[in-house]
Amino acid sequence: MWSNLLRTLVVMALFGSSGTQNRTATVEGIVVLFGGDDGIAQAKVQLVGLDQGDLRTYAVSTAMDGRFSFVDVPPSSAYRLIVTGPGFVQVVNGSAAPAGLLFSLTTGQHLTNVKLELIRTGAIYGRVQDQSGKPVRDAVVAVHRIKYQSGQKVPGDLPDIRAASLARVTTNKGGEYRIDDLPPGQYYVVTQVTGSVVFTSTLMKSVCSSEPIKNIGLPGVLDRRVGYLPSYYPGTVYPDAARMINVRVGGKSVPFDLTLAAVRTYRVHGEVLELETRRRVQSGNIVIIPRHSIFPPGFSCSIPLIKGAFNIDRLPPGKYSVLATSDNLTGALDVEIGGTDSTSLSLTVGPPVSLVVSLTSSHAISDDSAVGVGLQADPPVPVIVSPRVNFTNGLAVMKAIQIWDYDLDILPNLQRGYVASTSLDDVKVEDTLRIRHETTHLEIEIDSDGCTLAGHVATAQTGSLSDVTVVLIPEEQYRDRKNFYRVTQADAAGSFSLSGVPPGNYEVFAWRSLEPGIWLDRDFIDLFEGDGLHINLSHDTPIIEVALSNRWK
Repeated sequence: MWSNLLRTLVVMALFGSSGTQNRTATVEGIVVLFGGDDGIAQAKVQLVGLDQGDLRTYAVSTAMDGRFSFVDVPPSSAYRLIVTGPGFVQVVNGSAAPAGLLFSLTTGQHLTNVKLELIRTGAIYGRVQDQSGKPVRDAVVAVHRIKYQSGQKVPGDLPDIRAASLARVTTNKGGEYRIDDLPPGQYYVVTQVTGSVVFTSTLMKSVCSSEPIKNIGLPGVLDRRVGYLPSYYPGTVYPDAARMINVRVGGKSVPFDLTLAAVRTYRVHGEVLELETRRRVQSGNIVIIPRHSIFPPGFSCSIPLIKGAFNIDRLPPGKYSVLATSDNLTGALDVEIGGTDSTSLSLTVGPPVSLVVSLTSSHAISDDSAVGVGLQADPPVPVIVSPRVNFTNGLAVMKAIQIWDYDLDILPNLQRGYVASTSLDDVKVEDTLRIRHETTHLEIEIDSDGCTLAGHVATAQTGSLSDVTVVLIPEEQYRDRKNFYRVTQADAAGSFSLSGVPPGNYEVFAWRSLEPGIWLDRDFIDLFEGDGLHINLSHDTPIIEVALSNRWK
């Protein structure tokens, strides 16, 4: 018995316990500069466990050749490999990824040849001044990723823009700021002073109230209707008018000076009249929907009518849509506020309208009963119903349509076709359909034999390409029309296909990790103008190859 035990102990000493050996894994790799193979020494590599049963973190520094290794690592379904270094940010699949590389480890696995990439960061600096040119001390300067809704820049979290910022600093007594270690890419810069948080928050409440709001505005200014809102580079309160800044890879920083923008608000007063009698309605509501981007996406306010009238004490300048409702009656009015108070607005409400919808096609449709048309409220408002109908012999009647603006939605989506033109009462409509009390007829012309474009994304990068967005940008004369753009995602191998595309001239781009809608931003496209593949799309266009564009120009 003792001899058998002795032999067992000797085997365990020489070869280790099989249970211990099989329970651990190893990870080996190298840290390199993005796009190259030369190792980076003294980079800090962390292996972070994400499994609830094991949240431990392992850390090593790379050797002189950039290599690193982790041994005796417990298996887990979730680890992150994070690499950091002064003046660098990690890259995963061609995109800045400070959160690192996500992967799993199985029992006894030896993960080798892991390649972690770093890219040099950039910096911005500048000065914040008021409208008289004086430096502003203790102003918060924040950098945000650009977000889009329907291709329009939208603000970060209001009223305090610090909440969603990637980085932020406070200006010194000379109004100066500097932000270092920014991953290369496109951003907007926004500044605010302490009073702008209060002013913005109070302003958002005042739009939704018919009661006067007191005690907001600029210190020392008697007119309390003037105050600071968050100001975007170079000096505007409207995010959709903000200038994009492009942080280059380790590039020389350039100054971005910001000017605080003061805003004067205005009183708005109006009445709501019934269409037939031209008398004030006795009850109902109005909904205020900004057509500019001062307020967050989807922001709207409903205010009750008082004997058919409404009052708004403070409204910042800009374009608005006003929707009035009273029982089943609706009416809409577009207004532009600014320069002076608006005290004589008048909206007319009437019953829903019926719309005769006709469908024509350049090619025969075998069964148009399978084709439907829908109207999507633009912008969406809870009280507005989005109707839809199906065609019979090219005709349909859409009933109970409320007065509002709509986007056209062909259902199901045309696989090979596209909407060639739309007309309301014989007037061609380029974009939004404005349904009003006098509207009676909608004509839709479709081309059911659109072009198909197939292609492949070319890149030296390895790994899946399923995060690549392929965008067809129309020629200059159609750049302001959203329905002329086409977008799709590549598959893991980089292949893509688009059907139902109108023939014409396009520039084709492929980007990784693209923010939805950014391709409608002229500032963004201007950065890459000429880098895309120019094509004249027709039914005979062959399979194309488009290069993956570098977001870090």
